[in-house]
Amino acid sequence: MVIIFLILTIALAITIDYLFIKKKANVPSTSDINIVSPLVFSKRDKLFPEGFLYSKGHTWARTIDESRVKIGIDDFVIKALGKVKLDSIVKTGTSIRKGDVIFSAHYENSSINFRSPIEGIVNQVNADVIGRTIRDPYEKDWGVVIRPSNLQENLTALISGKEVMHWMKGEFKRLKNLLADNSYTPELVGVTMYDGGNIVEGAVSYIKEDGLKDFEEQFLKF
Repeated sequence: MVIIFLILTIALAITIDYLFIKKKANVPSTSDINIVSPLVFSKRDKLFPEGFLYSKGHTWARTIDESRVKIGIDDFVIKALGKVKLDSIVKTGTSIRKGDVIFSAHYENSSINFRSPIEGIVNQVNADVIGRTIRDPYEKDWGVVIRPSNLQENLTALISGKEVMHWMKGEFKRLKNLLADNSYTPELVGVTMYDGGNIVEGAVSYIKEDGLKDFEEQFLKF
């Protein structure tokens, strides 16, 4: 009788241990979150390739020839927002001043606008990008071609060369501050920046609705 009782006790203990271990295995830890987190981007990534000029509103410009400049949205702001789909683009023939809205996108429950880094007349529009997630911002997913009113004057006001890296570092710092100030869950934002240098792609989706307005004001205007 004693032996049977002992066997049953051992069996019960083994069963309890098994259930406890299984339950524990299903509880994610902070390290688990890091492993399964979405892709991250950092200032070490090639978010700003050479041969392009950049505006403080995170739109880029690249000369095609002496009379035409191609315009698009830079990769930094696309990765910060996550999936970006343009709802509208200015029409061909539109007269544009620097800072005018040229692209609009629906993001979460709000609309955000992107502005022209130069002034001139819209010569060509990439209609194929409308309604499609931007995945190749510097090549296939460009936005418009503009004939600038004064090419040299327009381009000298943009960020280029060694200034780009210095500016980018500042943008990472400003974005981290924005996320910390506007997040519903500060601990989650902490996880997105766990190594002190990286930010989870689409991190802006974690911020409050008013924070999205702050994002457009701070990063998409100039």
